[in-house]
Amino acid sequence: RQPCCHSAMANRSSGVEGNACRRRAISTISDVSPPAFVSSGSAFFAVFAKKLQTSPLSANILPSITRMFVIKAAKNLGIEVIEKSFTPAKAASADELFIAVTTRDIVPVVRFDNVPIKDGAPGPCTKALAQEFLKFTR
Repeated sequence: RQPCCHSAMANRSSGVEGNACRRRAISTISDVSPPAFVSSGSAFFAVFAKKLQTSPLSANILPSITRMFVIKAAKNLGIEVIEKSFTPAKAASADELFIAVTTRDIVPVVRFDNVPIKDGAPGPCTKALAQEFLKFTR
């Protein structure tokens, strides 16, 4: 069974007016690739102890402009970026999760495999990254 991710509800969770993560909600199923690492193209991110983690570019993780700008936004904010694969169990234990989607910017994930991520609301790093990301799109 593949883990299921649910994003934050649009007018409910983030508390940041005008923020990209408030304007919409999205659900997605993340892929699990051998040996059971989380992948979702290049767009699945986790925050552990205020460090941003995403899978490294490889045969099954393709580069994208959106991914590039998320990483650039993190560096602009002084957030360390770690490119290292992680398992579904590790994702479920994250402080924050989000996906980056070209048409939707940064979208918080508040449940993973039916388990709430922290308090079930977008976290401070996700909110800050969404605000910084908007600077690239305006």
